[in-house]
Amino acid sequence: MRKATLKRPNDPDAHIQFIAALLEGNQISAAESASRRALKKFPDSAQISVLRAEILAKTGKFQPARHILQKLISRTSDLAVAYLLLGVIDCEQNLDEDAISHFETAMQIEPNNHQASFFAAQLYLKKLAYDDAERTLKQTLSSFPGHIEALKSLGELMVKTNQYKEAIGFLREVLALSQMDAQSASFLIQAEAIADDPKVAVATAAELKPFFMESISVWEAEIFAFIRAGAYEDAIKSCDLVIAKTTSPTTAIAYKASALVQAHRDDAASECLALDRYVFVGTLPIPKGYVDINAFNASLVSQISENESLADHASNRSLINASDTLELFTGEETGAVKALRTSIRMFVENYIATLDDAVEHPFIWSKPAEFRIEAWANVYTRSGKQLAHFHPPAYLSGVYYPKVPENLTVNSLGEQEGALQLGRSYYRLQATREVDVREIMPAGGSIIVFPGYVGHNTVPIMSSEETRVSVAFNVIAH
Repeated sequence: MRKATLKRPNDPDAHIQFIAALLEGNQISAAESASRRALKKFPDSAQISVLRAEILAKTGKFQPARHILQKLISRTSDLAVAYLLLGVIDCEQNLDEDAISHFETAMQIEPNNHQASFFAAQLYLKKLAYDDAERTLKQTLSSFPGHIEALKSLGELMVKTNQYKEAIGFLREVLALSQMDAQSASFLIQAEAIADDPKVAVATAAELKPFFMESISVWEAEIFAFIRAGAYEDAIKSCDLVIAKTTSPTTAIAYKASALVQAHRDDAASECLALDRYVFVGTLPIPKGYVDINAFNASLVSQISENESLADHASNRSLINASDTLELFTGEETGAVKALRTSIRMFVENYIATLDDAVEHPFIWSKPAEFRIEAWANVYTRSGKQLAHFHPPAYLSGVYYPKVPENLTVNSLGEQEGALQLGRSYYRLQATREVDVREIMPAGGSIIVFPGYVGHNTVPIMSSEETRVSVAFNVIAH
């Protein structure tokens, strides 16, 4: 190839083929030198410019690569590959919004550019922009029907946004192509258990689990299917196996408690939940820098209301008629949010220190030596509520209440409006029995902490137009 290039020194195609061959052979240094010489000789060649920029990007020289591409675009604005490569460079530098813009431009120029649409979809998924992610993933599949990662991503997205029947179609296609992995298998089993006959999901789990015996998520999906199908004893046995083999048994404990209740083994379910031992209700100490808890709460509510991520997110499937934020504890938080993080951490450390290590319970066995805290805010309008759910993979969960309307009434079911209820089964399990449901009515400044496996829901407020604001948090081992 080098000889051919030397014989045709004035033919840009010969140089392009030579550089491409060097790249294919992973001879990056030689390709870098050849592309530099070629671009100097043929400064107007778009292909050589793109190759040169690609090589520079591969070696981490992002700014020179970007300069070449921007210069090229100024001359030829309809070159999709240039925008695609700019998007890739921006991704490498965590400039996600710029990258999305470049990928979208590439798609406008070449609607069938499956690389641009798939890359854009991954960034939309990252920022939880699910409508755009669905659009770009479907665009990927329209131009590349067998794109495995797009099929997986779209199937999983359909599950996350409650489109279970659609999810089954995409994930079944992945299975037909013999490209199933543990995560996709888990999503398929869950989708079939919800949208199809649960016995079909049990059969799918039996088919797939032998390939993923070390995957806890596949075991948990099978347990979910067992419970939906009414096979409670099978679920309990599998839960015990998972609890014994994992250091993070949150989901298995939650499912075991639910299965025990459905199997009319109420005493065992109560012992599994252990609400009397591990639920703590208290008042947050006044954070440093605030004259009283009311001043702190007012500042916190103000910050939450101004949070740019506050919205109705499709991924929060248990939240009804309410909005939530994305992660509050980003490491760059300020003001009341920063003070809350400090206070919650101290609170959690004290809580964990009081746990009795002698008690025989998987909540004690899985106590983390180190942990991180994640948090998000929920803003409920009139009739807003949370359906019963739990928080895998959290070891511990909790809620802080900076704003709760006063003088709320008891509804027709005898439930206190605005209360947090603990102990119910995850709503997707479709439990027909409950045991040991504990109702707690918070006030402004209340903090409630409980194991991550404990199902919890809220009672909607119907007698007041005031908003209710809470900050939920998870304690996750690391």
